[in-house]
Amino acid sequence: MVEIKRIEETTPEDYVVLGMKSGLEIHQQLATTKKLFCRCPVVRPYSEEFNAEILRHMRPTLSELGEYDGTALMEFKTKKEIIYQIHQDTICTYEMDDTPPFELNEQALDIALEVTMLLNCNLVSEVHIARKQYLDGSIPTGFQRTTILGVDGWIPFKGRRIGIIQLGLEEDACREVSDVGHLRTYRTDRLGIPLIETVTYPDMKTPQEVAEVGQILRYLARSTGKVHTGMGAARQDVNVSIEGGRRVEIKGVCRIPLIPLLVHNEAYRQAALLDIKRELARRGITPDSFKADTYDVSELVSGTQYYPLAKALKVYNDVATKYPKSTYSAEAYYRTGVIYHERLDSLKLAQEAFGKVAGEYSNSDFAAASLEKSTSMKRLLELQKAAGKGETVDQAAEKRFMAAEIQLTRLGDVQTALAGYQAVLDSFPRTAVAPKAAYAIAWIREYKLNDKDKAIESYRALVDRFPRSYQARGALFQLGFLGADSLKVELQAYVDSARADTTAIEKPAPAAPANPDTAAIVKKNLLPAPSDTVKKGGTP
Repeated sequence: MVEIKRIEETTPEDYVVLGMKSGLEIHQQLATTKKLFCRCPVVRPYSEEFNAEILRHMRPTLSELGEYDGTALMEFKTKKEIIYQIHQDTICTYEMDDTPPFELNEQALDIALEVTMLLNCNLVSEVHIARKQYLDGSIPTGFQRTTILGVDGWIPFKGRRIGIIQLGLEEDACREVSDVGHLRTYRTDRLGIPLIETVTYPDMKTPQEVAEVGQILRYLARSTGKVHTGMGAARQDVNVSIEGGRRVEIKGVCRIPLIPLLVHNEAYRQAALLDIKRELARRGITPDSFKADTYDVSELVSGTQYYPLAKALKVYNDVATKYPKSTYSAEAYYRTGVIYHERLDSLKLAQEAFGKVAGEYSNSDFAAASLEKSTSMKRLLELQKAAGKGETVDQAAEKRFMAAEIQLTRLGDVQTALAGYQAVLDSFPRTAVAPKAAYAIAWIREYKLNDKDKAIESYRALVDRFPRSYQARGALFQLGFLGADSLKVELQAYVDSARADTTAIEKPAPAAPANPDTAAIVKKNLLPAPSDTVKKGGTP
């Protein structure tokens, strides 16, 4: 096994033994007067003021090949709500994807070409604007406009050369304000500012070399006198790998002095993973025989007084007391709510903490997320209080189902939601929401827990238990996407079941052949036509 050392104790020879190599992607803002693809002014330092907010939901669209991008589909399933805080002086309809781009900013192009030549790059003969996907919502269009200006450059470093793969010119993304639950908030004053991206080859062999090369590239860009400086004006993505490991990209390192320790830790993390891999192989464990189980131990630890949580609550309370009506106290109350909800399972105390932020700190960055959580928790408490008071079986099932839906879609508590859906299925199996709960269980196991076997098992159980439900049809298609065996047999059984249902409620039809074609069922809109393709992940 590899001995894991502190960075001060590690020698260059130790990194050679690991086979470590690292490269940089440095994003540097250019000091232009206008943005890259519109004529809005570049304003620095940034302002915390904004005039309006725009709410958007990111949705996948078909590509030119008629396909959906898998990553876009997965991001869509997170059901994120994106809020853009805009200021009238720094934004226009281009940034919000309502107007085509203007011509490329020539001032930005001149500065970028100057840096490209300083890096000894070969200039491209033509500049082509391309699109790079941005699926986190930080660019309203869903993609970044970017172009390559030079390739195959180099800089001198300790008697050798550090290769430069390329230098590109692109537009900056929004500033993230908060990302809590299903709500993500951005401020758009940074959006569209011209950036250069310098990408090196993985020629650095120690963590210290990575930082040193980063400083050289920083000073080289600053030598032009035409780039922004200060926190956030330059950001580094650091790529690290070791022999036998995988390339891992550490995103958004804001200060070069942070790089050595990050690279060191990542190199030894990969070394530890390789040790685990070798140990598993020694024990004869293969990908096919490996199985992971999940156990709920909440009841076992429900009475535990965990010191770090108690200390955190005390610190947050002290902050709120010492700095009343400040952004610090708003965050303190918000973090208190998170602890009560996620760690101490106290819905009432969590709702009170979030409600305080939403009510008394309505202008803070945590207000929107707190309002959503407080409202959702208040509704959950109302459902719990009303349970069993003169309600029918269907009403009781509906309330349980609504509570599980809130836990999953609003609070992001997957395990509690899973338990809630299971309770609906177990206690109210003959109600209308039972097949919905069954489908939700299977969906959670497929997309939230990434447990393919359990998902297939749950989808099959749904089809067996509720064969004539609308959710059973969706379950059958999901089984097909998951590669479940005997799907055709089950699909034919479903078709036969649907035929039996329709003949029971319609006028008697002539006797059907022994193996009926599905066309008759298709015409009655019970199944999609064979040519229709249902994309993976679709919710019935």
